[in-house]
Amino acid sequence: MSAASPCTRRGSRRRIVLAGAGAVAVLATTNAAAATVQPMASTPSPLVGMQDDRVIQADPLVRMRMMADAGARVARVDLRWDRVATRAPADASDPGDPAYDWTTYDQVVAAARRYRMEVLFTVWGTPSWAVDTALFAYGDLSYGTASFAPRDPGDLGRFAQAAPRRYAPLGVHKWEGWNEPNVPMYLQPQYTRVNGLPVAASPAIYSGLQRAFYEGIKSIDPRSQVAGVVTSPAGNPGGLDPTRVVPMTFVRLLGRAGLRPPMDVVSHHPYPVRARTDKPTPPGRAYADLYNLRDMITAVDSTYLRGKKLWLTEYGFSTSSVPEYRVIVSPKGQAANIADAHWRLSTNRRVSMAVYYLLQDHPGWRSGLYTQNGAAKPGRQAYSLPMWARGRLVYGQVRNATGRTRVAIQQRRGNRWVTARTVTTTADGSFRVRVTGRAQLRAQWRGTARTGQRVTRISIPVRVTA
Repeated sequence: MSAASPCTRRGSRRRIVLAGAGAVAVLATTNAAAATVQPMASTPSPLVGMQDDRVIQADPLVRMRMMADAGARVARVDLRWDRVATRAPADASDPGDPAYDWTTYDQVVAAARRYRMEVLFTVWGTPSWAVDTALFAYGDLSYGTASFAPRDPGDLGRFAQAAPRRYAPLGVHKWEGWNEPNVPMYLQPQYTRVNGLPVAASPAIYSGLQRAFYEGIKSIDPRSQVAGVVTSPAGNPGGLDPTRVVPMTFVRLLGRAGLRPPMDVVSHHPYPVRARTDKPTPPGRAYADLYNLRDMITAVDSTYLRGKKLWLTEYGFSTSSVPEYRVIVSPKGQAANIADAHWRLSTNRRVSMAVYYLLQDHPGWRSGLYTQNGAAKPGRQAYSLPMWARGRLVYGQVRNATGRTRVAIQQRRGNRWVTARTVTTTADGSFRVRVTGRAQLRAQWRGTARTGQRVTRISIPVRVTA
């Protein structure tokens, strides 16, 4: 099965275009007097994951090891229906049907098991034999026929039986139904016209797909977790020629009578569409990013999905502008934003998973922890051991640890780092401390990572000023 190049898999047509963002200032060194560091009770952080498109384009063992070494515990992988089933199967619910080619995904799952990573499969992409060609009149063929809905959602439902039959025995129990169904790159048509006016069509189309997908997965693996919604962060607020649906609108429309597709978890992709901010977001925004995630939660809670946990299965901070995404930060700003995101998500009890996109830059997307030529950015350091201060509280997580561990909290004293306190983490590596006095702090951890290596991880420095 041939795989797309890194520059064509994602990013070539992704658009999140609202506002630019400047670089985040780097924390300065301080020679503060000794501060008091007091351990505080901590709660587990969201399950942390990563996506690497090259895992299905290169050696899965190498790529999975890189993600595990960075501290990811879940690998999000696009399972392309159209690439596994290039021709119509005789028995679509049977993974052994000769029309199916699972070779690439078998290798990915084997690599994940080797490095004790969970796999989250995101299934999307309509095969040419299943697509509803009548819908071409309402969409944009430049996105490819795989983005158009199938004639019969049952075709997807039968594939959703074959996939867990193959992979549930190998430990795969996390699934997402489709990817970003509120944008035309992944699902078409987004709109049709009634009396000459645009009417959102994608929520109803997606409802049928998600229902078939959920029922297919659950019929084979009742213990699985199946997420839905999976929205892109931004939409068109209205107008005579909208192209994408606002994520809050999308989830509200799913709640209409006759739709209401089943799901265990709500997924969303809160890529920042502006610079990091703590200011309240004005009402009526056409986006839901990391800094107004409450708007998305409010929309979810206004529907039949009230109280559902959230998986944030794509977010990232780009260090270089590309045609489809111009919200950028400096490399050091990326590291600071990754650490800040850990604080935001670890204190948001509705979020149970957070997946960083992506491991390594490619020409169409530049939020990687590594540059295109393989050099680690500061964000790689911040991802492995994020630590961030809010007031007198400092939040962090040792992501390479395999259970409760000990981490040193160090203070900058002149040109030296001195251990102020050693604290015990939760089982997932999370920790929290209270600091009295002004200080510049970092965390240092030495131990055996899940890849089997002895490693030393150091957080980016944070300043406590409260």
